[in-house]
Amino acid sequence: MLIIIHSAVVDATTLARLSLADIVNNAETIFIGSCISLTTEKQAEGIYSRMRFKVSEVLKGAPVQEQDVVLPGGSFNGRTEQILGMPHFSPNEEVILFLGPPNAQGHAWPIGLGQGKYRIIRNKHTATASVHQSLEDISLRPLNGTAKITSPSNATIPLDSFLTRVKTHIKPQRKIRDDLY
Repeated sequence: MLIIIHSAVVDATTLARLSLADIVNNAETIFIGSCISLTTEKQAEGIYSRMRFKVSEVLKGAPVQEQDVVLPGGSFNGRTEQILGMPHFSPNEEVILFLGPPNAQGHAWPIGLGQGKYRIIRNKHTATASVHQSLEDISLRPLNGTAKITSPSNATIPLDSFLTRVKTHIKPQRKIRDDLY
């Protein structure tokens, strides 16, 4: 069931605050890529946005050169549908995406909606890069179920440090021994 929330009625979607370890452990696929196309389409369930990413590195999951991500929401023929908290993408935007397993329609969503998207910001003058997690339209509550709503952190973190942290949470894949066959 898809619930569409219009921003005129509700200011934010409330989600459980996920740690980086939670995001990594729940992700089936983690990749670094650039959005090379963005289209919207009308499906039976509503309006969907289809983003195609050119993948530069897969951190978790099957190796791919391109990855399509299809998410509910977008604008089509003058009509706009939006799920507050769902991340938005722009052409040429470079990101690290943490995707869950495919749903019944075969579409993998970012873990924790916007919590599963980190935008990469490259400084051309210093040749450094950082990541930024923008959690627009999201209110976060602690995982322990307390009622306290927290403001999302919009911190910027050096890319190298962030990737090191991500990789420490990725559990190694079990390898099947060749000599058993």
